[in-house]
Amino acid sequence: MGPDDFDKLWREPIRFEITIVEVASACRANHKQGQTFSFDWNTPQGICGESFVGMYPLLFSMRIGGDMQMLGSPDRNTRIYTCPSRVVKFMITAREQCPLCGSMEGLESWPIPVGTSQMNLKVCPQCRKIYGCDCAE
Repeated sequence: MGPDDFDKLWREPIRFEITIVEVASACRANHKQGQTFSFDWNTPQGICGESFVGMYPLLFSMRIGGDMQMLGSPDRNTRIYTCPSRVVKFMITAREQCPLCGSMEGLESWPIPVGTSQMNLKVCPQCRKIYGCDCAE
């Protein structure tokens, strides 16, 4: 197994969905209202490069648990971003997923010993059952 197979072993714990909610005028990237992009790590194909660079700080913040309500969003995991040209509005949504199988259902915290402390990993019940847990329930 080589470095190109890493995504078969481990998924990012956050999956993003970006939906174009408004296009005010002609867009150089030809974005259309309703267009969606789903991804967890790599830049999604077809999204405007300038817009993606601009929204990256939001994506990074959401990836590490940033609360978008602190920026005025109604939900901690959703944020509206307007492109640098002020033409396209994107709705960014971050969803937790099991890093082992990609499921977004029933995630629960699984404490994993790391040296003298522990790391909490959110996994789905099926993966927790498959991989086991020696922690007290």
